[in-house]
Amino acid sequence: MYSHKTDSFAPPYSSEQALGIVLATGNLGPNVNFDHDSRKSTFLSRDGGLNWWEIAKTPLIYDLGDQGGLIVAAPNTISTKEVRYSWDEGHTWTKLRISDQLIFVQNIIAEPKCTSQQFVVYGSYDNSTEEEGGEYDPGNKYGEALMITLDFSTLHERKCEGHEKPG
Repeated sequence: MYSHKTDSFAPPYSSEQALGIVLATGNLGPNVNFDHDSRKSTFLSRDGGLNWWEIAKTPLIYDLGDQGGLIVAAPNTISTKEVRYSWDEGHTWTKLRISDQLIFVQNIIAEPKCTSQQFVVYGSYDNSTEEEGGEYDPGNKYGEALMITLDFSTLHERKCEGHEKPG
């Protein structure tokens, strides 16, 4: 596993079980711009960092499951009610509402071997704004802490059964 801390954003991340998949937050240009006002995006590589695709125009926190076949991500600098997930290595994304109230997602975690389809999202309620996408302000007091479990195993395609006797 490779990890490198970059300010308040999620570190670049990959896993031995998700060959070639790397996620990172940054900006386009010759070096990382840590200026809070500059635009940061989240990028994904499917070939170990050779090529990169922008998957969000905002910093995300993320984790991998199902050996890289499942990616779960959420904004980590603004409040939200949703996470987004991808079953196809980040080619397409689906949003999933996980809270009726705005929350700040601090982390998304799966089991360390990256094989599970279960995740834990933890963070805190956003008491500072009524609108989705409220700006992260470290000086504001966060609301009550929260932990949400997500199980994607029921959302994926069924395993093929009866292949010897179709129909």
